[in-house]
Amino acid sequence: MESILFVCTGNTCRSPMAEALMAHKAANKFRVQSAGLFAMNGAKAHPYALKALALEKEALFFSMSRSLYRMRSLIGRRLF
Repeated sequence: MESILFVCTGNTCRSPMAEALMAHKAANKFRVQSAGLFAMNGAKAHPYALKALALEKEALFFSMSRSLYRMRSLIGRRLF
């Protein structure tokens, strides 16, 4: 299965929202994840991100932020 990785700075707003929207639209076709360049592992999604997705009737199935540097196995190569 192909993978899609959305990346932003902190992995609490933009990339988790993109992950939630894409996972809803194409969960059967892609493995969808998100990460942040400067994310603190374990941070919760920002309340405004949750509210924005609720307005679009999308659920954010996102538990905690993930650092891109801890996801090297997903990418399969050295970053930068």
